[in-house]
Amino acid sequence: MTENKFEKYEKTYWKLWNKDRKIVSLIDEKKPDLSILDLGCGFGKLDYHFKKRGAYVFGVEQNEERVKVAELVVDELYKGSFLENEFLNKLTKKFD
Repeated sequence: MTENKFEKYEKTYWKLWNKDRKIVSLIDEKKPDLSILDLGCGFGKLDYHFKKRGAYVFGVEQNEERVKVAELVVDELYKGSFLENEFLNKLTKKFD
């Protein structure tokens, strides 16, 4: 029996989540008031889990569709490239 699209998606999602969970668990081992700079934060999937654990998250994303979702998740969001001088001037906070 062949897998349908949903089954393929579900397997892929869980493989990715297992990798993400390892990254998120690093916060559990650190301190809850961690400050994270996420370059290329995408939709903010990991950032959501960081925030749930008490971290401050500054996300950077230039894709407009992803920005719309990420700005619902992160504390601050820079819309553009992290290589721009304007972005570098906004970094006034120290990150862990």
